[in-house]
Amino acid sequence: MAREAIAIDFGATWTRMAVVTRSGGIREMRRWKTPKSRKEIKDEIVRHVLEFHRLGVDRKAAVGIAAIGLLSVEKGRIVMAPNLGQMSINIVEMVKSVHRGDVVLINDCNAAAMAEKEYGVGRKYGDLVYVTISTGIGGGAIIDNRLLLGKDGNAAEIGHLVVDYESPIRCGCGGYGHWEALCSGVGLVKLARHIVGRLVWRSSSDLLDDYLRGRRQASAVIDEAAKINAAGFASVFNAYDPEVVTVGGSLGLYRDGLLVRMASKELKRFETVKAKLIPTPLGANAPLLGAAVAAFNPELAIP
Repeated sequence: MAREAIAIDFGATWTRMAVVTRSGGIREMRRWKTPKSRKEIKDEIVRHVLEFHRLGVDRKAAVGIAAIGLLSVEKGRIVMAPNLGQMSINIVEMVKSVHRGDVVLINDCNAAAMAEKEYGVGRKYGDLVYVTISTGIGGGAIIDNRLLLGKDGNAAEIGHLVVDYESPIRCGCGGYGHWEALCSGVGLVKLARHIVGRLVWRSSSDLLDDYLRGRRQASAVIDEAAKINAAGFASVFNAYDPEVVTVGGSLGLYRDGLLVRMASKELKRFETVKAKLIPTPLGANAPLLGAAVAAFNPELAIP
């Protein structure tokens, strides 16, 4: 039984690769800015896999890839990555071009849900949902102790829940009124421009900095985002009936879960089914650790 696997967390903003043990220990980790072209993406992945080979990692070690976007797990392909210009990426083939081990592809939030079940709060629960609020918004659900996958591995694409059907704000996927379009890292800037009537902040971090400074316009935007996030979380509660929902991603974890706490105060307006709502205790490593779980247990990650 293999003791280590290579785990890749492929995100719209950052990509991380690590050597992970069965107990969830991270022996080596590398992080780099996700390139914007297929060639550069492949070059970086190949470079880091070969570096791990030089460090003594088994060339036949299993690899798990936790990836953003709509996937075809069977074909090993990201069919569409909305936050990378709707790019299609054959990411499994990129790894296999230099590595002989088995490679499994899984949605990044499905991976994070598996990590919660294996290493986090999910050890105490049979029904949980993981939500990321970062460059985009996504989710992974374990119900009755089983990961929900769907025909292509996209069963919990909750970022594309419609939370405002009248919204003029367009999502990266092309739809309107999606949770991701309004409250992701990219979406908050669009929401702010819509509320204020002009471009004031070029990034969600700038917006949140002004919110913490008590700026009135920033407060109006973040207060509205809290209501929208509450509607999104309530929809997750109602759709999946989980015992606990854990939240990760750069915005979900911002200031120890500030946006999660704000949304929690608005939940009573929307929820029918109740669930515990907390920032993930696994922090930013949840998808990466879940990629390793998928590598060790591929039968759990394949529809």
